[in-house]
Amino acid sequence: LPAPAPTPCPACPAAKPQHIADCDTSQCPPCPRPPGGAFKEDPRWSQEVPREPAPMPPPVNPRYAVLGLAKNIKLNLAYRFLSSLRLHAPDVDIVIFTDFDGGAHGTLYRAFGVNVQLYSESSFEPAKVRNYHPSSYRWIMISDFLERRAAAGKPYDAVMFTDTRDAYFQADPFAALPLQASPGLYAFLEAKPTTIRECGWNSGWVKDCFGAQGLAQVGREVISCSGTSIATWASAREYARVMKEEILSNPCERNGVDQGMHNWFVYSHKFADTHLVTNEEGPIATVQRMTKLRHDWFGRVINDLGEPYAVVHQYDRSASLDRVAGTVNLLEMPRGADPTCDNC
Repeated sequence: LPAPAPTPCPACPAAKPQHIADCDTSQCPPCPRPPGGAFKEDPRWSQEVPREPAPMPPPVNPRYAVLGLAKNIKLNLAYRFLSSLRLHAPDVDIVIFTDFDGGAHGTLYRAFGVNVQLYSESSFEPAKVRNYHPSSYRWIMISDFLERRAAAGKPYDAVMFTDTRDAYFQADPFAALPLQASPGLYAFLEAKPTTIRECGWNSGWVKDCFGAQGLAQVGREVISCSGTSIATWASAREYARVMKEEILSNPCERNGVDQGMHNWFVYSHKFADTHLVTNEEGPIATVQRMTKLRHDWFGRVINDLGEPYAVVHQYDRSASLDRVAGTVNLLEMPRGADPTCDNC
């Protein structure tokens, strides 16, 4: 059958016109944008939608802060982290240390009200730090940031230190802990029963930094992950300061040694009021060594008590969980941010 005759300006429909390619839309007024970002090939949508979303202002006088480093992070992974955190903890100060805040990344940070701390490795002092791994030098910047807050009289009630590339949120991480009743440092363990000495990476980090004697002292303990910790204000400052000083003074520098330092300090009782929280019953899932993942009816990952984890960390270690993470909190991606970008 012959195709219907083209119309000069199709009506704004609920579904795509069959012959929109045959229509002259250059003089048409913009249509209301359909839900779900559909029909992007119709030039009228780009005329109607601004490229830059209205930025979300950072919270005023926040009580809690989440601090993380984002270097060379892919845009879709940054989006998972920020959107899920802002959804479940809308009033926290999200502090991101990054060496790039332009383009779509800058759009994303503004859209979620991120407190961006821009840095350049070339400006680090002493100069040796310029060659350090980001997982190491982050503690120098974190400690300095907290001390500037303290000097300005702007303390937080509590702070979370976290990785950003492989974490997303299912609940408010601060609401899951008795921070007022039991202040201090909360260190989160990986899945039992693997101990520090049974893991080649973790035992190597401890041994490199503290010798065979240091490994013998803490080797029997269950691994604690340095990628997620929560502390009340005084303990957060102390923890970050001690990590900074050890990073600067210990010659064991390489990728991951901050976890060896973290485990040494936690298990050698370096910090008063340290609370060890198990992977099995706590609010943070560290997926690396979990042999089984349980979900509730809503698809949330839950602990052995049947409670949803507030944070799912290292989700990319599980292929099935990585796929699920790609669908969490499907808020609309800010304009100008392409979640499929290969070079982000």
